[in-house]
Amino acid sequence: MGGRFSLRATLSALAAALAAAAVLACGALTPAATPEQACLARCRGPRSPCSAAECERGCGLALDKLVEGQGPTILACVARARRCDDPTWARCAVYTGRYADGGPPPPPPPREWDDDEPAATPPTDDPL
Repeated sequence: MGGRFSLRATLSALAAALAAAAVLACGALTPAATPEQACLARCRGPRSPCSAAECERGCGLALDKLVEGQGPTILACVARARRCDDPTWARCAVYTGRYADGGPPPPPPPREWDDDEPAATPPTDDPL
């Protein structure tokens, strides 16, 4: 009977350990914070000039840039501006990443037709 009791106790301990591991592993399966949630958490900091409503609106407005990983740059820009209105969030979101310097240069203008060049003439090898 002593062997059975120790086997039962061992199986109980093993089951408890597996249950605890399963509960702890479930935390690894939860999704990471979305870019918008991360922005809201950083925006609502103690040194932020923005209210909670302004943070929600601004982080939603700049969502495409947050997904691109530009959140810290945008929040630093808004903090420097000391304003949290829509134009400030939009301006800070636009001038990030590859558009930080205003974007790529425009394409060159199309080449104008030069009247001095002879026009292409069809071949005159027509037997008729």
